[in-house]
Order: sequence, then structure tokens, then C-alpha cells
Amino acid sequence: MGYLVRSAGIGEFSKAVISIWFRVPAASLTAARAQFDAATAVFPDTDFGLPGVIPLVTFGPNTEIYTIYDGSTAVISTGAMSPCVIGISCGNSNHDSAYRNTMYARMQYASGAPSVGPSRTVYNDFFQVGSRIAPSNSFAVSNAGSYIIVVADAWHHILVSLDLSGGCSSTYSTPDLTIDTTCPFYWAFDDANYNSAYLWPNTPQVVGNADVPNGIYSDRGNQNSGSFSFAAGNIPTGSKPIGIPSYSDFISKIYDVEMAELQIYTGVTLDTSVVMNRRAFVTSDGKPELDYSIPDALLGKSPEIRLHTGKNWKAGTNTGTLGNLTKVGTINDFSPGPDITP
Repeated sequence: MGYLVRSAGIGEFSKAVISIWFRVPAASLTAARAQFDAATAVFPDTDFGLPGVIPLVTFGPNTEIYTIYDGSTAVISTGAMSPCVIGISCGNSNHDSAYRNTMYARMQYASGAPSVGPSRTVYNDFFQVGSRIAPSNSFAVSNAGSYIIVVADAWHHILVSLDLSGGCSSTYSTPDLTIDTTCPFYWAFDDANYNSAYLWPNTPQVVGNADVPNGIYSDRGNQNSGSFSFAAGNIPTGSKPIGIPSYSDFISKIYDVEMAELQIYTGVTLDTSVVMNRRAFVTSDGKPELDYSIPDALLGKSPEIRLHTGKNWKAGTNTGTLGNLTKVGTINDFSPGPDITP
């Protein structure tokens, strides 16, 4: 088992387009579920150190702080959160096996902690979309449609785009809610766009709904009055390595996973609901688009990271602008290549 890493990170950004082709063995899903179950047996509300997550790309700090209050203003404990990651979550409420292999994204971007609210646990600014990790805060059965299911031993393509440059905010004046500013967040999975309910967050801080079909806004625990916001800001991604699928801080979270045609563009965003935008990364017949002039022209730049061909993956040769990655451990070839056709 091996991974690729750049110790200097990828440079701060507030916008990004990330394209990943991957295939996850069933054994890796089983192992991640077992790790999650073991962690929650010790601390039921665990959300730290990527419990039950099979990472595909890990970056940014794990220094954002959570704070647990006594229901008032007294602090019981604080601790570091998980880093930014795009991957597969294998930990879910009620341990429902039907929803224990779902797409997951977590982004930490601002440093200011929110004020004490009615809930006992308060976090620094971050958001998570996809399935919930900690079992005490997860989708109810009625929201099961919000999960993007990852089938084992099959190729998949995830296309993620975000824009945190404007921040997001909302205002409550009982009984009404006004969404003032949203942060665009897009993702497409296996050449299908997902929005609205599929952006429903893991946390009480942010919400995505039909009012903002490709965006999230600040919610702050569903309080019924006042204004709440996340400040605009960059993800401080130069403070920690970028790892594919992770790096040494989270070595125990690296599972066997097959990856191909990884591309990371920063400073740009992309509306994945537009079919022709998706065609820059996946062809109409379900294969990777290998004419890289198409996405580069669409986004107006070359990517910071582009990993193409088994030879380059095995050596950490990056044909993007950021420079080569360091290989740690063993990276093997596999076949057949990426294809998401039925």
C-alpha cells in the first residue's frame, strides 16, 4: 500500500475544481466500517481523524478546533478536527449498511470560532456535505435520498467544485429565514449532477436546500433569530501536506483504492449541472476525456495536479504545474482502466 504526497501542500485557495476517477474494493469498505465502529464504541460523537472515511484526496490543516460546552458558556473540552478531504464515508447513523458507502467532502476554511449557541458542541468554520460521520447527527431515513452511493469494485467519477470566496450568511426573523449569501458547491457523480438535498450538511453550521440548489448557506444550529455567517476565506492548504489518498498523519486511514486521471485546478469553479462542462472530464461513452486541452480551455488554465498513466502514478510524476509528488510505499498497476458505463 502506498500514497503520493507533497509536503508543502498545494497553496491556499478559495475556489477549486477536482476530478477523480476511482474504484474501491469491497474489502476496503468493510475495513473502514470496522474502524468507524471501533472509534464510536469509545466516543460515540467522534468526528476527528477521518473515522470511517476512505480518503481519495486529503489536504489542509487538522488544526481547526471543536469546543464542547456544558450547555452554557463553560468549556468542557476542545480538540482538533479532521482535515479537508474528498472520499467515501463508511460511518452512518444506525449503522444502516445500505448507506455506509457514500460520497463525502469536508472543507475547513475560516479560523474564527462561532459564538456559543444552544447546542453543546461548537466548531470552527467548516462544512461537510454527504453522509454524516458521527451517529448523533445524521440523516434521518426520510433523507436517505441525499446519499450518493458508492458501489464497491466498480469505477466511479466524482467532479467537485466549490467557491468560498464570497462567504455565506443567513438571517432569522421568526418565523422567516432569509438566505443572504451562498457559497456555491457543485458535484457530479458518474456523469450525473447532484444538488439540493445532496448538499445537505453533516453539521448544523451550513445548509443546502432547494432555495440554493448548488450552494450552501450559514445556519448555525437552526437558531430562530439573529444573523449568522461564515466569513469569506481561503483554505489554508499550505500549512499541511496534500496526500493522494492521504498523508502520514492519517496513515491508518489509507485503504486499498484504485485511482486514475486525477486533476486539481485551484482558483476556478465549474457548474457541474451543465452537461458540456462535465464532458471536459468524462466522455459521453463514460470514459475519461484524455484531450486535456478541453478542460484547460474551459477553465482557462492548466491544473496544479494532473496524474495520468500508471507510470506517472507509480513515480509521482505530476504533469500539472505544481511539481512532482513524493511516492511513499508501493503503488501498483491495475486493470481494466476507468469506465463508468453499465
